[in-house]
Amino acid sequence: VRDSDIAALKRTLLSTDGTASSTSLTSKRQKSKTSAHGMGGVGKTTVACALVHDEEILSSFEKVVWVSVGLEPNIRELQDSIYEQVVGMAIPATATSPGLVLKALADGARRSKILLVLDDVWDRAHERQLNCIDPSSESKVLVTTRIRGLMQECDEISLNLMAPGEAVELLLRAGQLEDADDATSAAAQKI
Repeated sequence: VRDSDIAALKRTLLSTDGTASSTSLTSKRQKSKTSAHGMGGVGKTTVACALVHDEEILSSFEKVVWVSVGLEPNIRELQDSIYEQVVGMAIPATATSPGLVLKALADGARRSKILLVLDDVWDRAHERQLNCIDPSSESKVLVTTRIRGLMQECDEISLNLMAPGEAVELLLRAGQLEDADDATSAAAQKI
């Protein structure tokens, strides 16, 4: 389900020559950041989760780093989590200011080709405090958010409500009724 959304995100994250394009993609040139936006409950986190388990994505990045940001995040705790996922240890004690912490994150991220997923971002400042990816590297950042246009200098994918056929397929799969024609017909009539 949501194959077209996952495909659009994959094209954006895997494109290295600026040729990523889709009807739901706004892209002027290749960027290191991609924003997947849509209203609450539309499935942004689920799509991002499916994407980071995709074999092509997994084979294209050395590490996938994921943090859930939320409305009122503890930025330092999230920075610690990112550093731990990237480097495998705690941020050095010498990183005593926000600037030094971000520098330590950036230095750690330079060592690998990383896909950094910042899930449920509500404030552009939070992305800036957590994004340790060098935009000139092959690493990428995927941000999920409810707010269209929240991110600057990024590719944007709009995740809308599921198409009726996708919704029926998901409903039937959840009810373990994938091959039941009468169930498909009944579910389609209710949507």
